[in-house]
Amino acid sequence: MPTPEIIEKVRDLQRQIAETPDLPTHVRPDTRVIQQQLDTILVDPSLVPNYNSLGDRLLLAYVKFEVDHPKIARAMLDLNAALAGAGL
Repeated sequence: MPTPEIIEKVRDLQRQIAETPDLPTHVRPDTRVIQQQLDTILVDPSLVPNYNSLGDRLLLAYVKFEVDHPKIARAMLDLNAALAGAGL
């Protein structure tokens, strides 16, 4: 079950991505998919299927973000850890 901590981390990651206008072209497709999933989660945070594969997406995207956007990468890892801790 999603926890308030997870929802806060979803909002934090979503905000960080939105506030970073200079994302490199090679990360934009990943960012778009992750943003769409985060938006879906925020529409109904209690709907567990909305979280399917988010952890995997975050880990794959993390590698692309860690050098140029370490704050976003850290937010991805934090959210992934929270999801894993909740069994999502």
